[in-house]
Amino acid sequence: MVAVFVLVANVTSASRVTQTAEQLHWANATLGNAALARAAAGQAALFSDLEGRGLAAPRALEAAMKEREETTEALRDLARDAPPRLGPELTSLLLALRAEPIEVAQIESEFASLAPLLRGEIADLEARIARSDRSADLIAAALRLLVMLIIPVAAIVAYRSRARSQLRAAEIRLDAEIEAERELSRAKDRFIAGMSHEMRTPLTGITGFAEVMLDESSDAPVDREYLGVIYAEAAELSRMVDDFIATSKLDSNGLAIEEGPVDLHELVTKLAKPFQRRGVEIEIPIGDATAVCDRGRTSQIVLNLLANAHQHGGDRISVEVGCADTMARVEVRDNGRGVPPDVAPLLFTRFVNEPTALTAGSLGLGTWVARELARAMGGDVTYHRDEGITRFCLDLPPAEVLETADSDQSRVSAR
Repeated sequence: MVAVFVLVANVTSASRVTQTAEQLHWANATLGNAALARAAAGQAALFSDLEGRGLAAPRALEAAMKEREETTEALRDLARDAPPRLGPELTSLLLALRAEPIEVAQIESEFASLAPLLRGEIADLEARIARSDRSADLIAAALRLLVMLIIPVAAIVAYRSRARSQLRAAEIRLDAEIEAERELSRAKDRFIAGMSHEMRTPLTGITGFAEVMLDESSDAPVDREYLGVIYAEAAELSRMVDDFIATSKLDSNGLAIEEGPVDLHELVTKLAKPFQRRGVEIEIPIGDATAVCDRGRTSQIVLNLLANAHQHGGDRISVEVGCADTMARVEVRDNGRGVPPDVAPLLFTRFVNEPTALTAGSLGLGTWVARELARAMGGDVTYHRDEGITRFCLDLPPAEVLETADSDQSRVSAR
């Protein structure tokens, strides 16, 4: 009787492990598919925006929409087997994924609610399997004592092997799904980087020729007006391309920073000239500040802030260069309406759709790119609104930091 009891207990334990492994596979597959569907929806929204602007082919948008539909359908199939406690969150995410137009923020919110629940489910199932494994180990010890009597060792090995094989298969499938999501993200980054670089070459030529023609053309108002429009639009597209490239590199941790001393007043004066050539009045008081930063990345930040002030600010723009606390600062001011209080917290978020909150290019990337580039150089970009004046402040480490570091290194070398 004892042998039969032990055998039945072992069978029950193995069956429980198998059932739990199937539940674990479902939770892992659902989490992976939800992540894939979220990425596909984000990609479809991006391609929809790009296609509407003439930056992506209709076939690319069609492929992105098809990928979105397939991943959403796969998630819907998995949702049929969802336990009651996860049903509402899965349903909400599916509704957000199938909504038209695509609301990326809503999808992100629903995924953020679902993902912790699935991860908790996975952790609970793994703990349950671990407990079952411990129970199985105890049963195996009892069986070893009874093996000479009635129970063959092969039965124990077969049951345990089956359970662990299923767990191993679930892990392999989860790894494959995660790798598929990563590959999709890498493909998106490669596409954005490639498209941006391809666009930059003709835009550089257009901008350059328009600038030369503005300098050398006649004083005919119509000619200069048309040339000014060409130059302004080409410069705007160039800024959008730079934001795309920076976004791709920030997402893939491939951003290169080459730091050195930069005269901020000289840099701002140079960057303001194209705006002033087009008739934009920008006041630049005398100021003195040298920062330790990447000159190219700093130029991209300042251009974004100047374009933002010109397009969304008032008719009086000024740029002050100096020091604030322990940082070198470039402060872009305008007398525009500013950002509504309910939009201000979203100002440095990617793909913000509120027109009043966007920087140059209306892609919802400018302020986010500016802040991320500044933080990559040890600084920051902040927004302030007081006494009817809008202020965007770029703070960067001052040159004294570099000089102090060089001095400390010299003392260490001398020792």
